[in-house]
Amino acid sequence: MALTVAVNAGAQDVATRSIEELNLSYVYAPIFGTGIYHAGAEQTTVLKIPANGYLLNQSEDAEIFWLLPVTFGVRRAAIEGVIDDVLEGELHDMTFMPGVARRFEPAARWQLSASAQLGVAHDFTLNTSRTLYTSALRATHWWLQGERRWTWGSRVRLAGQNKLVEGKRQGFGLLETGIEWDTPTDYQLFGEPLHVSIYGIAQYFIQHTGIKGVEGEPIGSRNLYNLGFSLGWAEPVEVLGVPVDRVGMTFIGGDDVRALSFNLGFPLASD
Repeated sequence: MALTVAVNAGAQDVATRSIEELNLSYVYAPIFGTGIYHAGAEQTTVLKIPANGYLLNQSEDAEIFWLLPVTFGVRRAAIEGVIDDVLEGELHDMTFMPGVARRFEPAARWQLSASAQLGVAHDFTLNTSRTLYTSALRATHWWLQGERRWTWGSRVRLAGQNKLVEGKRQGFGLLETGIEWDTPTDYQLFGEPLHVSIYGIAQYFIQHTGIKGVEGEPIGSRNLYNLGFSLGWAEPVEVLGVPVDRVGMTFIGGDDVRALSFNLGFPLASD
């Protein structure tokens, strides 16, 4: 699960612009996922419930996963009470983006992944719907330096949305690259050594890809920079019956976005 707090402040006075004018749209869902978005007097909290699992285990070095993330949006300034609003049906919007990811290891300490998702978002307030789609290619490489582990990751992603009634498109390409440094500590939690890591990621948005279905109105972002850390274990540990390996926090900034993201570790090491 991830939580993102973002502020999009364009050239105009933010207090005079709506969320739609600020381009805080559903097309951001593949990038930021869940979040608290502020735009003048408008505030939206989104809760994302990720789900994935094995679809087909082809071999020791190649696996296919299914992805079933569900996102709920509520007009609320804080995360408190969002789950109650979801259960009570007080929703602003809902997004469902199923897909598949194929991961394989072509060489030692290398992992490649290709994923594709197609879904729909419905705005209950405006009674409008949008189709969402994204595809991505990811490469990850790691190496050891004593007990410390370095991980490099890079990803290219295409994403877009189409407003069903108006046929209005919005999309982008995204290049990401980053590196993580992980080291064990002298502490233990749930009987396993606790690890800590720090990482940095650079993100570059491509506004005009020239690709049909992705090309559309610009989203207003160019470059973003991420600085984060995580705590966890070298291997997953069961916590209340749920396998967990990392919990991380990322500070995001650049151009018109400021964000605080809580995630499950180095973002470029997973789909």
